[in-house]
Amino acid sequence: MSGINITYTEVIQNIAVSETAVTIAFAETVAVINTGGGGGGSGDVVGPASAVTNRIAAFNGTTGKLIKDGGKTIAEVLSTDNHTDGTTNKVYSASDKTRLANTSGTNTGDQDLSSYATKAYADALVVGLIDDRGNYNASVNTFPASGGSGTAGAVLKGDLWTVSVAGTLGGHAVTAGDLVRALVDSPGQTDSNWAITENNIGYVAENASNKDTDSTFAANSDTKYPSQKAVKTALETKQDSLGFTAENVSNKDTDGTLSSNSDTKYPSQKAVKTYADTKLAKASVPCEFIIACSDLTTALTSGTGKAYFRAPYAFTLTAVRASLLTAQTSGSIFTVDINESGTTVISTKLTIDNTEKTSQTAATAAVISDSAIADDAEITIDIDQVGDGTAKGLIVTLIGTHAV
Repeated sequence: MSGINITYTEVIQNIAVSETAVTIAFAETVAVINTGGGGGGSGDVVGPASAVTNRIAAFNGTTGKLIKDGGKTIAEVLSTDNHTDGTTNKVYSASDKTRLANTSGTNTGDQDLSSYATKAYADALVVGLIDDRGNYNASVNTFPASGGSGTAGAVLKGDLWTVSVAGTLGGHAVTAGDLVRALVDSPGQTDSNWAITENNIGYVAENASNKDTDSTFAANSDTKYPSQKAVKTALETKQDSLGFTAENVSNKDTDGTLSSNSDTKYPSQKAVKTYADTKLAKASVPCEFIIACSDLTTALTSGTGKAYFRAPYAFTLTAVRASLLTAQTSGSIFTVDINESGTTVISTKLTIDNTEKTSQTAATAAVISDSAIADDAEITIDIDQVGDGTAKGLIVTLIGTHAV
């Protein structure tokens, strides 16, 4: 009926539309416009031979001219309790059930997806939270085995007890007030599965009431805790009163020779060690060996090997001496030789003049020809010559130095 123009001047009272005509009722007349059967024009839409009242029409194909029964009314589409399998209560497909099982273990298939997932998520969040289980008598010396938050009192992760009676748990002494917490489900008596918090620390913790900001520490208290600022001020004041500059980065000296020879610089530990090691390496320590070559009453006679000793370390021989308790009166000059491993170490022998008791006053002084005495060398004393046989009580002294 395209292209039809109808003009009326009366007021329209009613319009009725049927499959073949449009009827317009005016105040005094009625006009009927025949439209003909369906399918006659190029823009017509063709539907099925039968349909269910109130169901939604859907396009059939892509021509835009064929429609079909959508299978659902608007009310059915809006309802959340009906699904393609025709059942109610939100029945899920096999893939839905698999996703639920993977997420939260099990699902019978008739639960609300949103509420079930929410419950599973919430249940997972509360696992291992602290659950106060009350007091525990630790005198049995074992960790709690019952009274937990699990089924039939099973101990679960997060279950917490306060010790009411002292005891020993897992080798750790606990006292009243200490806390015992399970770190895993079914912890048993394994020490590593439990955490123990000692609350009886034996001292008053620092807090606002016992904090002291007095940098003079006038209270001299065993319960007050000085603030950081008070400690800093006290130390700085004390340092100033000492009258010297404290050691710091600017005046630290790492020179191992201590060449600055300063009264304000502080040598590092390494610098002191290096300096000391260097000095000790060059130092020589004096040493003396005093050897008694006879008794004090028997007259001395000439001969080799009158006395001996072994050098306890290598040393440098710098002087030798000999002395008598009783001087000889006359005769040949009393003469002594010193040998290292059988070889003399003095080219001019030690002598003690008649009526004298020491070689220090001899007319001829001894001369050392071999000053380097080896470690563990055998040192022997010989009497090369005696006078009238009245000399008694010979002592020989070796003087030298050895390296540290």
